[in-house]
Amino acid sequence: MKLLSIIIPAYNVECSIKNCLDKIISILNDNYEIIVINDGSRDLTLDICNKYAKKYKHVKIVSINNVGAGAARNIGINISSGKYLMFCDADDSYDEVELNMLVNKLEKYMMKCDLLCFDYRNVWNGEVEAKENYYSNKIIFKDSNDKIDYISSKDAHIFSGYSVWNKVYKKSIIISNQIYFPERDMLGNKDDWAEDLVFNLQYYSCIKNILVINDPVYLLTKHGIKSEQNDNKCLNRIEHMSKLLLYFENSKAFINNINKCMWIIAIWHIKRYLYLDINNTKPKVVYNILSFNDRTVEWLKSSLKNWNMIKNRWSEKEALDYKYLIQYLINGNNFLYKLKNYYLWRIRR
Repeated sequence: MKLLSIIIPAYNVECSIKNCLDKIISILNDNYEIIVINDGSRDLTLDICNKYAKKYKHVKIVSINNVGAGAARNIGINISSGKYLMFCDADDSYDEVELNMLVNKLEKYMMKCDLLCFDYRNVWNGEVEAKENYYSNKIIFKDSNDKIDYISSKDAHIFSGYSVWNKVYKKSIIISNQIYFPERDMLGNKDDWAEDLVFNLQYYSCIKNILVINDPVYLLTKHGIKSEQNDNKCLNRIEHMSKLLLYFENSKAFINNINKCMWIIAIWHIKRYLYLDINNTKPKVVYNILSFNDRTVEWLKSSLKNWNMIKNRWSEKEALDYKYLIQYLINGNNFLYKLKNYYLWRIRR
């Protein structure tokens, strides 16, 4: 058994995969393995990866038809031999110094926790930004209710997040609990960004603690212009969150009603993406959210009855902000929402 497997789904990434692999190979030895799942690439991705596999015996390449990142990661999980698992996106990379420190202390860290989260830095057009805002911390779940409170809290976004690329998982927990990424038919989109959220919530439901370290190990590549946000991307993500609400309602994978906190997480994301386009919020945004399924409207309405839950998780101003958003989504009162939030939004920017 290897100590660590790093799983990398790769689709048409001939321009970035070499940098990604070089950063990892410079640190890891034969006690580790790198698994690249070539997800039906049509460029030179597979040729580049095969060269690494021939040169380094701890690099494995699996080539499949284009099935999406979630399904590709699932294949990586099944064929991995590592005691611990990490997931890396092919257009991202690692800080070599920080990654070296992480792998050297990996066993020590993992003896203390079920899940290890590390910090990251954004990379815009090749320029690495300052370190993000993670703080070293250990989160211990006393019981299931405590776990649900944390998962749906603001702290979960601050201290651990829902991405998979900034974490180290125990394979034994994944396999014993049959935790896998949703594939295209579950959420209707093979490249659905929220697959990380689904995977992590399943994993969170099976663990007792999380260890967070503030070492910026991961380098997250950001595309486009920093100050701009693609409108279609916003709409797609909002629609995906609506799909997630339906997915969690029907899911049997979660214990102790963990799916009941999904509406809070969903609203957090919906608010975030509406804010990005607050000056030009269009009626079709509301239509996209509310027309997907009637249950979404019911969740939004029921959230107003759980006012104490909202206030316990955020400040009074944030709680009111959420209330206005929910009312906006239910009533479609675009003007009222903008009027109450525009000035505050301009200050926050």
